[in-house]
Amino acid sequence: MRHTYTQGRQSTRRCSPLNTAPGDILIEIANSLGSGSDLLNFCLTSGHVFAHTSSVLYSTVTLNSVEQCIDTFGMLHRRHDIARHVRKLVVRPQSKRRLGHIFSDTDTASSAVRELASSMRLDALTRFVWDADEMPYHDDMWFALRMGYLTSWTYWVLSHLKPGFYENHVDMFMNGECSIPKALGYADQSMPESRRMQIDGHSTLPADARHVVQGQWPKLQKLTLGDVSIDWVSAIANAGQKRPFISFLETHPNLQSLNISRHTIEPIHLASLTPETMQLTSFTGTLQQLQALPHFHHKLTSVTFREPMQTREVSALAVAGLLQSLTELTELKISFMLHSMYDSGNLLRSLIASCPRLRHLELTCGHKPSFQLDSFSKTIRGFPKLRTLHLTIVKYPGDETLASGATRIAKSNPQLEKFSLTFIPPAYPLPLPSHYLNPHFRFQPEHPDPLPSPVINMASH
Repeated sequence: MRHTYTQGRQSTRRCSPLNTAPGDILIEIANSLGSGSDLLNFCLTSGHVFAHTSSVLYSTVTLNSVEQCIDTFGMLHRRHDIARHVRKLVVRPQSKRRLGHIFSDTDTASSAVRELASSMRLDALTRFVWDADEMPYHDDMWFALRMGYLTSWTYWVLSHLKPGFYENHVDMFMNGECSIPKALGYADQSMPESRRMQIDGHSTLPADARHVVQGQWPKLQKLTLGDVSIDWVSAIANAGQKRPFISFLETHPNLQSLNISRHTIEPIHLASLTPETMQLTSFTGTLQQLQALPHFHHKLTSVTFREPMQTREVSALAVAGLLQSLTELTELKISFMLHSMYDSGNLLRSLIASCPRLRHLELTCGHKPSFQLDSFSKTIRGFPKLRTLHLTIVKYPGDETLASGATRIAKSNPQLEKFSLTFIPPAYPLPLPSHYLNPHFRFQPEHPDPLPSPVINMASH
């Protein structure tokens, strides 16, 4: 009986539709799965399924500790059939469970990356991210990546510089010595096909990244610079000579998206930028930097303000006046630091009047209570084309609960396809961490429920 049962079970497995399904159908199923755990379980259904869907499972590999780097890179060395599917590789050698930086972590991780890159296993790699408190200990890791893959990369991320990077090199910042030239040197002229470059991080003390302006990437479309300084030149020899960063921008005519911090360049220097030299449609920066680019306002479709608007210094009407000049604006991310709970009185109506074409809005109001959810749900109807809304506020005293308020907004605005609501305490710092500013929710229109289910978050102290 046991033998008969086993044979029957094996027969059932052989007859499973998944074991005979075409590879392209299996890939479509894998791409439609919403979570990583679902994707993993589906890929492990059978050897046939795994063989056809491993390209989806391993397209992005994220390693969150030096132990994961050692184990995963060892597997990729042995399994070229898997390694050839990796398109994006993110290396975070410092485990979240550890406090502080451990030197051996960056040593071991950068060495492992160098060995894997030298083996030429990662045939499809197009994006690499080094995310740590320290730059890689082995600089020749960049050389190995360049020789193996960077010549055909379309997206290159140097590093996400974390606070620990700045804290560990305070003496270098004070002496004006902190720079990141070597990796930028490898990038210069070695990646002519690169379309995106990102040097990101947050600190009150910017790192010196002036070597960026010495490179040229003719096809560059997106440039992201965090708290790094590009223009360290104290004076210009000739009165009519432009700043190095301005000259750099003007030599990249395909640049469409520019993301800079207040440390990157002074707003007054942006005013010298020649409008015809770029096709800028997306801008992230400060209010003052955007004000210095009036010739680009009519082209911009997406704007993100990196820093909150202090209502004590800048009124909502002044901000709305600037936004009104952005006639093609469809996406806006903006935050306000309210000096008084009455500062938000005309805030939302001002945004509605100045941005009638808006489709995506991320609005944050911190420090003081702002909107009552009942009135907000009605006023927001003034955006006739709005499809995505992420709202983060301090709860109004006596207002309804988070769940009921979110439900009210969703019911009053059925046109929304994505919606989230977050309550934060008054003392919560702005700008918010990325997992609060960028909540993810996917609403499927074909679902029987015609209303988008709200994502509700409660930020903690």
